[in-house]
Amino acid sequence: MGCDLVYALVPRQGTLHDLAERRATEQASPDILAVEHTMALENQAVGRVKEKIQEEASRILKGK
Repeated sequence: MGCDLVYALVPRQGTLHDLAERRATEQASPDILAVEHTMALENQAVGRVKEKIQEEASRILKGK
């Protein structure tokens, strides 16, 4: 027939990169928040939680 069959996954919102970033942030958030909570209990909280979540999400996206 001279045709190619193509399957594709298309995100409902944003791009595939946006989707990957959201997923990485969702993975990083619980870990960072748990560590920050434990550190706060020991009066050693570092702060900058949002920044740390973004750093961890970037590390996840790069493949650890």
